[in-house]
Amino acid sequence: MHLTSKLPLLFLAGCAAPTAVGAQPGLSPEARDRLQTELPAPEVEAFEALTTTQVIGHFDVPSTFVRDWFLALPLSVALPGTEDIPGVARTELLSPTWGGPGARRRVVLNDGGSALEQILLSELPDRFKYVVWNYDTSAAAYVRYGVGEFRFLDRGGETEVAWTYGFAPRGWPASWLLGSFVRGEYRHFMEVGMEAMAAAAARAYRDQPQ
Repeated sequence: MHLTSKLPLLFLAGCAAPTAVGAQPGLSPEARDRLQTELPAPEVEAFEALTTTQVIGHFDVPSTFVRDWFLALPLSVALPGTEDIPGVARTELLSPTWGGPGARRRVVLNDGGSALEQILLSELPDRFKYVVWNYDTSAAAYVRYGVGEFRFLDRGGETEVAWTYGFAPRGWPASWLLGSFVRGEYRHFMEVGMEAMAAAAARAYRDQPQ
């Protein structure tokens, strides 16, 4: 769901990052929450129009278990990060609840950066789609938003998980440089996350009350 600050220096030198809404110095926590709650989510393009990658994983749990477990999964557990891309430290809810379309939260990274995440579609245990934007990181210089989608397929007591993620580049040279990063460092970040989620699902299923 998130972008590293470690990108080619040539690229960063040529791109000016817009200030994230709610990241202005001196704002109170209440003002920040209000601004980021009211900020419209971007209109999302199809994956075919984005710079996209996909990873496939297998959870050793039935698909019927995935629905409630997935929504309750802490993002800090799901996305531990890599050497190149920071993991998630915590999330801060900006809507009354989390789970249905329109629900929104702030995602805070281990390096202090943040972004907003909003659910676009929730059809669990089959499909879950979300958008990430308003990056308070160097990502803002080259990415307008990111879109993620999970699809869950029952495989006879196990669940196959397809996680697709795409970024909308902020013009050129972002569109030129983003491809190798998304299919390299970011794909590895997703693979590590998929392994973490599979392990967490197996633990939760094993430890549930009998």
